[in-house]
Amino acid sequence: DELPLTTSGKLNRKALPQPELAAHHAYTAPRNAVEQTLAAIWQDVLQVQGVGIHDNYFGLGGDSILSIQIISRAKQAGLKLRVEDLFLAQSIAELAMLAQTAGITHTPIAESQTDQYPLTPTQTGILFHALYEPGSALYCQQVDLVLAGHLHAGLFQQAWRAVFDRHDALRMVFVWENTDQPYQHINPVANLSWTDLDWRGLGATEQQQRYTELMQQQADQGFAVSLGPLAHFTLVCLGDRQYRLLWSYHHLLMDGWSLPLVLGDVASHYAALSAGGNPQPERHRPFADYVAWLAGQDLQSPQVYWQRRLAPISAATSIPCAGHDAPERPYGHAFVDLDAEFSDELRAFVRRRHLTLAVVLQAAWALLLNRYSGETDVVFGITVSGRPADLQGIESVVGLFINTLPVVAKVDDAAEVASWLQELAAEQFKREPYGYVPLSKITEWSPLPAGQALIQSLLVLENYPLKTALGNTHSDGLHIVDAQFTEQTNYPLTWVIVPDERIHIKAMYQTQAFDTGTVTRLLRHFRLALAFLVQSSTKTLGAFEVLQGAERQLQLHDWNATDYDGDGFAHENIPGLLTRQAQQTPDHPALIFNGATLSYGELECRANRLAHYLQKQ
Repeated sequence: DELPLTTSGKLNRKALPQPELAAHHAYTAPRNAVEQTLAAIWQDVLQVQGVGIHDNYFGLGGDSILSIQIISRAKQAGLKLRVEDLFLAQSIAELAMLAQTAGITHTPIAESQTDQYPLTPTQTGILFHALYEPGSALYCQQVDLVLAGHLHAGLFQQAWRAVFDRHDALRMVFVWENTDQPYQHINPVANLSWTDLDWRGLGATEQQQRYTELMQQQADQGFAVSLGPLAHFTLVCLGDRQYRLLWSYHHLLMDGWSLPLVLGDVASHYAALSAGGNPQPERHRPFADYVAWLAGQDLQSPQVYWQRRLAPISAATSIPCAGHDAPERPYGHAFVDLDAEFSDELRAFVRRRHLTLAVVLQAAWALLLNRYSGETDVVFGITVSGRPADLQGIESVVGLFINTLPVVAKVDDAAEVASWLQELAAEQFKREPYGYVPLSKITEWSPLPAGQALIQSLLVLENYPLKTALGNTHSDGLHIVDAQFTEQTNYPLTWVIVPDERIHIKAMYQTQAFDTGTVTRLLRHFRLALAFLVQSSTKTLGAFEVLQGAERQLQLHDWNATDYDGDGFAHENIPGLLTRQAQQTPDHPALIFNGATLSYGELECRANRLAHYLQKQ
């Protein structure tokens, strides 16, 4: 029931079952009730028809996020499975052999007995950072929806209020003053901040300019976390059957997984209200059940796992940067869209190799961190769903479950690309059962000194379907034309990848840590690393060269071309050149390091003092 390991604790690839070379085999129908149940679940979750018992889960487009839905639904059907079982048994035939049909116990849906309960560790961390930087837009999440079709503004707002009334997590406030421990309190009714604007008389350029200003204004407005409301809505009418909705909310309320759940609920309510009906939503599990589940988890097994994984790490892996920007705002953004052809090639590679897109993205970033930092063992953060499959119906609960976990990767230049990717994939599933452990606790278990950050960069895969969440209901023709999600984290560098038709890669960075040129170069190198992994499966990692073409010529050759025939410079030593420069431009900066600057004159004086001291020794 565990991944095969060598005596040194590494993945024993020879003991793993041989991977299938194709996603689909000749169709073989389910042979018993367990296989029939699993096939129905796979078809529903993966949106694939005619799943045979020998088809490969990853080849059909499965990933770690969808695996939680599959395991949760399997448990509802009476089949006991673990998330990591999907790696060990990647077909229905193999998975059915691991499934246990006896001894299944479901945690019942609780009747909420209180309107307040403790914060989760993730909420505690977010609250701390929000209070530490009260004037910043940190953890202000913004959803920008471009809507088309007939919209009844009053019913639309009523639908949103009904959904906020349905989900306790959306009505939370977070009390931290005059109390021993912060806690979250459920307001009895939704308190929405809603504004309607009519911009039909404005031109398209002015509409866009005003909307950009509106987004910034709402982000700067912030939230009173103890009082609420923690969500602001602005519905803008742009023209005939053309609207734009800006929804700004505090990250304390919910995670990205919850977004399509909320939008789907709004769509259902609005469709029912438009038809003159009274929506009767199904009962769902409250967020309080997750808080109670989390409090009962054992930390001993996770501690053993994380201490072993973090043993090679002596410091956070960072990206060297020569300078930084100093604009008015502390955060910058840069992005690139992979072309459609390469996006398709990347997705095909993931399916063919029975991997996940997340694993390949993590591999590309690990490879870049290795090349930039020179460290063989690198560490960075990823976000995981944090939703325990043990809780029935957890995939439909709105709230903040997301967690940040470290990824430790050993980048050995002698390792073959294909084998290395399989090792990263295996580690992903071994890490999955411990996705609930807070990063603060994991950092305590690491070899790093107390108070030192473990993570300097974060990788986020946003694979939730915002654009289809409202359009699938066809509520009187209203649908989402475009959807954008904007967020900010407290990490120096955050990668956000959106797997649209053209895979979108966005870098969010702190301007005090990075300059625009470095981030732009990182984006270009990220694409190069992805291309190398996809096209070089049989090569070793040492074959990857981050500097290519003109960039390689510039940095390795042009900048090192030190021959100079003029003025006899070729015959002078370094001290002589510095003396000459100090005489010509004594006040010009010569060295910049850690915020301190030395002029050529000051450098010359210090060099002379050191020389005289050494002569006396």
